[in-house]
Amino acid sequence: MDFNIWSFFLSLESDLIDTTKYVHFSEENFKTFSSQYSKIILTSASEFESVAKIFIRVLDSEKKSGNIGEIKKSLLSEFPNIHKNIVTIARYGIEIRPFDNWENEGKLTWWDAYINIKHDRNKNFQEANLENALNALSALLVLNVYYYRYLYKYQHLSGNKLLDMAGMGVAIICAPSNDLDDEIK
Repeated sequence: MDFNIWSFFLSLESDLIDTTKYVHFSEENFKTFSSQYSKIILTSASEFESVAKIFIRVLDSEKKSGNIGEIKKSLLSEFPNIHKNIVTIARYGIEIRPFDNWENEGKLTWWDAYINIKHDRNKNFQEANLENALNALSALLVLNVYYYRYLYKYQHLSGNKLLDMAGMGVAIICAPSNDLDDEIK
């Protein structure tokens, strides 16, 4: 079994945890921006895109996944309830719905921030904020859980220390698919 994707997520989560030394995670601080948040957003979103493309090829080698619109279409066709997933940060009382806007055909704010930061960091540096970092990394978590459940059905993933998916306990347990909002075949 390949855990490179999961290990990379854990490394990014560790980077995010390090920022709590300087910025308390709260809604009041969501617009706090920094170089570290920029790095987390850029890396998390890039990894999201990479894992999504790998996953989509596994699901159906004929599906397109060249851009976020195609990724969205492919993921929603397989997992129409992915937007319902909630990522929690229990110690700070924060709930994140990284795909919430997909319910109404909307865009992902964190993805738009990623594109803006990537193409003009000086102009869009304020988008390198805590809120977008939390959403980008949360989206990667959700995608990882779907990916590992699909490939390995009951695979146990552990090591996460901050982000958690609702109802999954301290460690992420890839158990039968009935505890996700989508059925994993």
